[in-house]
Amino acid sequence: MAHVPKVVLLGKNSGEESEKTQKILASINPEEIPGEFLYSVFITSTNGTRYQLDKKNLKRGISYKNIDETIRKLKVKGEVDVIEIVIDLGKVQTKLDEQSAEFLNKFFDN
Repeated sequence: MAHVPKVVLLGKNSGEESEKTQKILASINPEEIPGEFLYSVFITSTNGTRYQLDKKNLKRGISYKNIDETIRKLKVKGEVDVIEIVIDLGKVQTKLDEQSAEFLNKFFDN
């Protein structure tokens, strides 16, 4: 059986209400993370070597079902053990606030 890497989703607090956002993220299992929300991504191989991905290469975000493609492009030596995806919770909260306001403005007069 092929080795399946562990994917760890972490949040970096960068806003006052990021605790709320962290709770929301803990309750979901995203299939894709847009590039605008990525703070950093690290890959650790089974031999212990740790790589940080350049965010310029992740502008389109990360898709869990295509993550093996991203790893192959990096030419990581050996099998990947852990993929750490760090999300900027402040940016997520800002986007949630904007989208909520846009949605609610349709129903209420300003």
